[in-house]
Amino acid sequence: EREAFSKRKASTILKGNMKRMQRVLQGRPSVTFSPLQSDAPPYVKEWCSWLRTHALDVEGLFRISGETKTIAQTMRRVEKGKEVALKDNSNPHLVAGLIKLWLIDLDCPLLTYDLHDTFMAALGEEGTGREVKIARVAEVVSLLPPGCRATFQELVRLMSDIAMHQEKNKMTPHNLAVVFAPMLLRSVTTNLNTLLDANRKANEIVELCIVNWRQVFGLEKPKGLHAKSSAFESEVKRASARLTTSMQQQLLEMMKQEGEAEQQDRAATREEEAQLKDARDKVSRLTAKRKGQSREGSALKSQSGGGSPLRTQKEGASGGGQGWNRASTAKSPRGHTGARSAHRLTQEIKIEGGPAGAHLPLAAGGAGTPEANRTSTAALSPPSEADGAG
Repeated sequence: EREAFSKRKASTILKGNMKRMQRVLQGRPSVTFSPLQSDAPPYVKEWCSWLRTHALDVEGLFRISGETKTIAQTMRRVEKGKEVALKDNSNPHLVAGLIKLWLIDLDCPLLTYDLHDTFMAALGEEGTGREVKIARVAEVVSLLPPGCRATFQELVRLMSDIAMHQEKNKMTPHNLAVVFAPMLLRSVTTNLNTLLDANRKANEIVELCIVNWRQVFGLEKPKGLHAKSSAFESEVKRASARLTTSMQQQLLEMMKQEGEAEQQDRAATREEEAQLKDARDKVSRLTAKRKGQSREGSALKSQSGGGSPLRTQKEGASGGGQGWNRASTAKSPRGHTGARSAHRLTQEIKIEGGPAGAHLPLAAGGAGTPEANRTSTAALSPPSEADGAG
């Protein structure tokens, strides 16, 4: 039964690795984490602190799964940089699920692919003493990049605190190691037998770290020195070289990404400056146009003597027409039309040098009306004998 369980576990780990590779190939965004950072991510520290304060006695912590949909939605918020506030009454299994999902979504496991074989070699052959294993594991842990080491220490401290309350939460160091080992130490092999052996050793390594975390992380001096092993020492040197090369590549990649981001920021700044300049030029052109219109209006106003030329012409024409209408419609005491006055006014115009045959304006009756025509004809004809007698 144990062997069958181990095979099912190995098959699950293999499927998880394949899904993770597919997610990376499809370009699905993963959690942003750099092994070169100096400390654990702040949200991971917050989750561990919350569990340490509120959930150490919760039965089945990290073994019982939370609501998958809620955990995934919360993790998407974390990936987008949004704050996830934890309350005192939050679901402990939800917070534990966030930690597990964060570890699963990492493109590179927390204990790195470069040190996987070195961790396996730290256990040595069968019969290797416990103190020797602890010293060797501590040596390999010291090779971890700063970000990975700080985060691993935070998680192992939490697991150690949970194991101290195992009477209530039923989570022993072995149970916690079974949960966390496949997420912390991943193998790149696809051979089922090799994967089973690596999974067994990973469980032992994680359990060793939980029980002896102070010695593993150098807070306490190991009780004994590990026996010299040429095979292990050679593996440590190779791992150190691999890790150095990997970290250099990651550093170069980070520098490249920072340079690209800086270029994008500069391009965006130049575009904003160009848009601002165009807006300023447009405002300047509109202002100049309005000033020119204002000057033209002032010049026309001064030429017309303070008023609008069109209005002055209309007023003059209207006033003249009203004068001629009054002259043409004035009546004599005998009831005749004002022919004498019109004739006298015509003579005055001719005497003053007016143009010969000048036409008088039409009467108030309007152009083309019979009354206007009769009045105009009377105004232009000479006075009759009856008018003279009168």
